Amino acid sequence: MSFFDELRRRHVYRVAVVYLVVALGVIEGTDVIQGSLGLPSAVGRFSTIAALAGFPIAILLAWVYDLTSTGVERTEAPEEGTVPTALVVSILAALTLVLGGTGLWVTRAVDPLAASVSPSATERANNHAGIQDKPSIVIIPFLNLSGDAEQEFFADGMTEDLTTDLSKVQDLFVIARSSAFTYKGKEVNAQEVGRELNVRYLLEGSVRKISGRARITAQLIDTATGFHVWSERYDRDLSDLFEIQNEINSKILSALQFTIAEVEMARIRRQPIASLTAYESWHKGRMLTRRINKDDILEGRRLLERAIELQPDYGEAYSELSLNYLAELHHWNFDLSLVLTAAEFAKKGLSLSPLSPLAHECSAFVEVSRFRPEEAIRLTRRALELAPSNFAAHGIRGTALLMLGQTAEAIESLEQAVALNPAAPDIAYTILGTALFVSGQRAEAAKIWERVRAANPKAMLDRMSLVRHYQVVGQSSRAEMIAREILEIDPDFSTEEAIEILEMSLPTPSKESVAEARHALRISGLP
Repeated sequence: MSFFDELRRRHVYRVAVVYLVVALGVIEGTDVIQGSLGLPSAVGRFSTIAALAGFPIAILLAWVYDLTSTGVERTEAPEEGTVPTALVVSILAALTLVLGGTGLWVTRAVDPLAASVSPSATERANNHAGIQDKPSIVIIPFLNLSGDAEQEFFADGMTEDLTTDLSKVQDLFVIARSSAFTYKGKEVNAQEVGRELNVRYLLEGSVRKISGRARITAQLIDTATGFHVWSERYDRDLSDLFEIQNEINSKILSALQFTIAEVEMARIRRQPIASLTAYESWHKGRMLTRRINKDDILEGRRLLERAIELQPDYGEAYSELSLNYLAELHHWNFDLSLVLTAAEFAKKGLSLSPLSPLAHECSAFVEVSRFRPEEAIRLTRRALELAPSNFAAHGIRGTALLMLGQTAEAIESLEQAVALNPAAPDIAYTILGTALFVSGQRAEAAKIWERVRAANPKAMLDRMSLVRHYQVVGQSSRAEMIAREILEIDPDFSTEEAIEILEMSLPTPSKESVAEARHALRISGLP
C-alpha cells in the first residue's frame, strides 16, 4: 500500500477538508464579533493563528484514530514498513512551519473588503448567482442608542434576526451577516455599499432598550439613487419584539413589491417564545461561542444551557450548543468524542425545530465533521429550501461535494457562498480555488490564489500552487519570482515536504499530479 493509499484509508484527506471548513466558521465568527464589539485586531490575528496551529494536531489524530458509529477507535496498523512513521512526523513538522507563517498575514493593515473580495471571483460568483435578475439587500448592523455597551448584543441580534428572516425568501438575494458587519460603527454611504456588495437595497436602523420597552427605527434605501424607499419608527413593549421584526420584514417585502404565498410568509414570520430571557441568553450565547478563547466559549455554553433550562423546547439553542462543542474541539480540547456530543445536540435541535434553517445548517456541519458528506448534502439541501440565501449552508454543501469528488457541483455551491458573502475569509476562496483546480479550471484557480497571495504575504499553499500553475502554462519567470517569495517566507523550504502538503490539500491526488508539482517546484529554484 502506497503512502497516499494509506492517507485515504485513514481518512486524512477528509479530515483536512473538514478542518478547513471548521476553521472558516471560527474565523468568520471572530470577524463578526470583533467588528460588533470593537475588539482590537489582535483578537482576529490570534483566532487565525490558533485555528491554523491546530491543523497538524488534527491530521495526527486522523492518522492514529478513526471516528466510527460506535465511537473513537484506534486505526488498525497497515502492513509493516508500508508507511514510515518518520515521514508522517516530517510532514506534520512542515505543516506547523507553513501554517504558523500563514497565520501572520493578518498583521498587515488592510481594508476588510479590499482584503477579502476578489473582483474576478466575485464577478464570477455573482454571474452564477444571477443577482442582477432578482432583488438584493444587505442589512447593515443596527446602531445601539441605549448608552449601555451590554445592549450591543441586542442591537446585533436585531440585525442577525432580520438577515436570517429575509434569507428565507425564495427570490431575494440577502448578503451574509459577516459581510454586513464590516460596516459596523462606520459612516455608511448607501450608494457605495451598493457598488461594493452589488446589492440594490440597504436596510439600516437603530435600537434602544429602556425599562422594558424597545424603540426601534428602520429605513430601507435604494442604493442606486440613495433615496429612502420606506422608513418607520416603533415604540413598543419589549414583549412585542418579534411582532416588530415581522412588521419590518412585511414592509420591506411590500416595498420591494414581493407577492409571497401564505405558506412562505408563515415560515418567515417569527413566533413569540415563552421566555424573552431565554431568547436573549440564546443570542448572547451564540455570539460568545463564535469568539476565540476558552472562557467566552464556556460562558456561551452556560448561556445556551440557561436558555434551554428556561425553555426546554428551544430547538435552536440545542443547535447552537452543538456548534459550541465543536468550538471546544477545535480551540483547545482535541477530544474526538466531542463530535459525538455535538451530534446529539444537533439531532435534538433538529427534532424540536424541523423547519429551522439553522438547525439543518448545524446538523450538516456536524455531519461533515463526522466524515459523512452524503448526509451533510441532504441536510444542506433542506436548509437551502428553507433559506436560499444561507451562506454557511452553501459553503458546507460545496465542501461536502468536494469531499466526494463532485467538483462541478462543489464549485457551484462555493461560488454561490462567496457571492452571498463577498467579505468571506481568505480560506473560503482557497477552498474554491482548490475545487476549480481539481476540475481542471486552472486559470480560474490561479485568479483565486493570486487574490489570496496579494492579501496574505505568508500564504504558502497558494504560492506553491501558483508556482506549479505558471510553470505548466509556460510563465517560468513568474513562477521563479513566486518561488523566491516562498524562500523569503521559509528559508528552510523543502520541496519533498511541500509536495506532501500540497497533495494533501487535494481530494484525489494522482502520481501524475505529484510528479508535475515536484518538477514545477524544482525547476523554479526551490530546493
